[in-house]
Amino acid sequence: MVARFLLLLTFAFAASLVGAEKSNPNPNPAGTKIVNRIISVDVKNKPLGGVLKLIEQKAYFKFSYNADILDEAQLVSLLIEKQTVAYALKQLFNESIRYKEAGNHIILLKNDDVKAIVEDKNDTYYFSGKITDATTGAPISGASIYDVEARQASVSDANGNYHLILPKTESMHGFYFSKLGYYDTTLVVIATISLENSIALSPMDHTIEKLPSAGVQLIEKPIEERPIGKQFVPEETYIHSENLKAIQETRAAQISFLPSIGIGSNLSTNGLIVNHFSLNVLAGYSNGVAGCEIGGILNLTKNDVNGAQIGGIGNLVGGKIYGVQVGGISNVVLNDIRGVQVGGINNLVRGHVEGVQIGGISNMISGGFDGLQLAGINNFARRSSNGFQIAGINNVVADTLYGGQIAGIGNWARRGVNSCQISGFVNLAYVNQGAQITGFYNYANVNDGVQIGIVNSSLSGKGVAIGLVSFCKEGYRATEISANEVFPINLIFKSGVNKLYNTYSFGIHFVDRPRIGVGLGLGNKTKLGKRLSITTELSAHLVQFDNFDSFQGNSFYRIATSLDIRLAKWLTFYLGPDFNFGTSRYLNDEGIYTTFINYEPFSRIDNEDSEFQYWFGAQVGLRFGIDRNAD
Repeated sequence: MVARFLLLLTFAFAASLVGAEKSNPNPNPAGTKIVNRIISVDVKNKPLGGVLKLIEQKAYFKFSYNADILDEAQLVSLLIEKQTVAYALKQLFNESIRYKEAGNHIILLKNDDVKAIVEDKNDTYYFSGKITDATTGAPISGASIYDVEARQASVSDANGNYHLILPKTESMHGFYFSKLGYYDTTLVVIATISLENSIALSPMDHTIEKLPSAGVQLIEKPIEERPIGKQFVPEETYIHSENLKAIQETRAAQISFLPSIGIGSNLSTNGLIVNHFSLNVLAGYSNGVAGCEIGGILNLTKNDVNGAQIGGIGNLVGGKIYGVQVGGISNVVLNDIRGVQVGGINNLVRGHVEGVQIGGISNMISGGFDGLQLAGINNFARRSSNGFQIAGINNVVADTLYGGQIAGIGNWARRGVNSCQISGFVNLAYVNQGAQITGFYNYANVNDGVQIGIVNSSLSGKGVAIGLVSFCKEGYRATEISANEVFPINLIFKSGVNKLYNTYSFGIHFVDRPRIGVGLGLGNKTKLGKRLSITTELSAHLVQFDNFDSFQGNSFYRIATSLDIRLAKWLTFYLGPDFNFGTSRYLNDEGIYTTFINYEPFSRIDNEDSEFQYWFGAQVGLRFGIDRNAD
């Protein structure tokens, strides 16, 4: 009984999931244009008005039309399965009705005989009225009135009044009324005579929500409010671009001299239109580009560019770039780029760059990049990036970088893994897994590769460093006191990692030809057991004999190996042989070159001003410091 109950419960749960999926009321993804929304309708001999309302409910929008052009009581039948709204309208009206999308409305208009209209009526149609607040009755200034067919618009004045003069090529006009902070509305009128229409807009509810401090962000200024945008974009054009954001229009081509002077365009509505081809003799302004835009001086684009954009001086884009952007001096993009951006002097991107960015002087990205940044002076990216930066002076990634940097002076990557950093002066990285090469200083939090520079430092890592000074916080450091055949007293400091460390030595000999010496070398320490290790070192030394008035230039080179025995955590005893090759330039009172040791080298070769000497020796000493090879 219990098993049967559980089985029935499982089937019921599965059926509910399937039913929920099938009953999804809105299968259309967000942003789908109304005419492209998918619906299914099955009605037979139903009034046209009811069928239109059914389509509204299924596609989540509103029809707007004049009752004189439709018989709402007419009985119609419609059977469609998963078809677009545009297809449904064609089935209902065939070619007798045309439609335009405006905001969340579809405006239905009657198809006319344009020739007859032009012959029988006046050339123009005057449409005017007043816009008021539906709640207070106060006039609304700065509202947009848009003719969806003529693509012309007007702005209400301080008293709410508006006025449009339109060509009389249609018997009906559809108007869209919109203002930021108010619900939009539509109106369809018969253009037999000029009319005055007063429209009341309902204000939206404004609920102010307090955000936590972590959620507060600076609001990016639109391009029209930036100094250069204010100089080129007329105020009325900007008002329409803000009020009529819901309008989506395209245009095959347009030519403009300035945003206020053009051919083939209704200038005040340029901010609503996406152009397939745009030629701006001096400067131009549009909602977007879906093709190619060329500007003699400047291109201003409110939203996205898909294709190519070329500006003689520069480009200012408020949306995204998908394609190629070229500016003679500068490019400014307030969103992302996928493609190639080239600026004669600089590029500034507020979003993310995926592709190649080339700037004659600099590239600045507020986001990150995936690809290549190439600049004459500097590259900068604020967010996580993948790829390479190449600059004449410096490269900076203020967040994570997975890739490499090459600069004339310096590179810095705050986090991430660098495969290559090359600079003239300084490299700073979080993780180095390749090579850091510089003329002076390298630093990596974790060095798992190779550092080559005068000064190298890291916090940890399995890599090595080659230079005059090498330091690893979690690496190898030791201080030694030793004796060998050249100097009975040596003080030696070692720093680096066990794989490769630097040695710095000072030696002194008090009797029988007093002398002092300094040395620099490289060493390797290999663990043999719990307390045993073997050390191999290569070093170079300068030696000054008892006459310290002038530099003598005596030197010798040593290869030494030793067996290390750890006596305590901090103390190690070592001893071992060494082989030496030296050049003596110091003559004693008898005119004989003085040797470095108290016995004869096994080989002495005279030169014009020096003597080459070869000998074997030995070393023994105590090492102080924590042995990191120890368990």
